[in-house]
Order: sequence, then structure tokens, then C-alpha cells
Amino acid sequence: MAFLWLALCVTPACCLLHKDEDPEPPIKNLRMQPETRRLTWDLSGNVSDIGCFINSRLITKAVDKRYCQFRVLPSCQVTNFTVASTGDPPFSAGILYPRPEGHPEAAAQRLGCWVHDVDFLTCSWEAGRAAPGDVQYRLYRQDLKTYEEEECPRYGVDDRGTHIRCHFDDVSGLGEHVQFLVKGTGKGARIPCSDLTVELAGIGESWRGWGEGRAPRR
Repeated sequence: MAFLWLALCVTPACCLLHKDEDPEPPIKNLRMQPETRRLTWDLSGNVSDIGCFINSRLITKAVDKRYCQFRVLPSCQVTNFTVASTGDPPFSAGILYPRPEGHPEAAAQRLGCWVHDVDFLTCSWEAGRAAPGDVQYRLYRQDLKTYEEEECPRYGVDDRGTHIRCHFDDVSGLGEHVQFLVKGTGKGARIPCSDLTVELAGIGESWRGWGEGRAPRR
């Protein structure tokens, strides 16, 4: 009995204690690279196919299991990007991009664009419900390759003088895919921007875009 008691006493603590640790995740350090429109990560361990999701919808599969390439990234609307692998066990990780900024209801609402009169393009929006009384909005056309911005050449205003509409006279020079940003300013307020990506299938056709609302044709 004395020998048995001594054997238990000299048993190393590492053999008596069980530390329940989570295994190292196969995908970590998830990050967005806006200049290349790539969602990248650090990969460790063996994983099978990796897919990238936007708001729970599969968009594309990973390239060499190292990154996902996107054609367009949201500039304003906070979006949930998720990376998921089908290994054993399956794994997923996500980030929000871009980072939230300001009061979301202060941003321009119901941004929409449409083609009319053969080669004219009009975009319109509404002032946000939480926007300050002195809010002013400005619309910019963003180049999807260089990220250069060009401000609206001609605005329409409401009774308070707030910009709520923008007119472009020559839609043929805008390219097949166009991204529009509406940025707001006001004293003492941080106002998020609103964005819309428009696909122009041809001059004179109605717009197709990704945004919160569609403006009526006028």
C-alpha cells in the first residue's frame, strides 16, 4: 500500500490534469484588401474546398485556398463576408466590411439610377431620417479600376436646398459597370455614405443595380 501511495504522489502533474484546448483554427487573420478586392487569410492545417459568402450567399470559391477575388466591393453598406471550409470538422470565419461609421439612418436612402431619353442618366435619393437639418449630400461616380471619383455635374434640390438628384448627360462614357457614392456632411455629425453599383446593358435600357431601393422612372 505504501508503494502504491508513493507512485501516485510522484506521478507528473501533466499526466493527472487534462487541459481542454480548442485546436488551432485552419483559417485565421481574415482581412480585406480593397486595393485588389481580395479577401485573404492565413491558412494552417489541411482543408478541402473553401468558399466565400456575402450575407450568407455563396459568391465564389477561393483561389489556391488563399484568397477570394471579388469584382466589386461595397464602399458604404456594411456587409458580412464569410469564409467556410468543408473539412472535418467544417469551419467558418467572418468579418464586416467596411467598418460601420456614423448613424446609418443619417445616410442617403433609396438611392437609385435609371437611363432615359436615350443617353441621359439620372440618380435620385432621399435624405436620411436621422440626418441633421443642415445636411448636404454629394454624389460621386467611382472608377471601379482606379477608385478615382468624379462629382456629379448637375444637381437637383428639394425645398431646403438639399441635393436629392443628379443628372449625367452622356451615359455612353460611363462604362458597363458604374459605382455611385452619395456622401453626406453636416455640422457635428458623422454621416455614412450610400453606394450603388449599376450595370448598363445598353443605352436606353432600364438600370439594374445593387442597392436598397429603386427610384421611379421620370
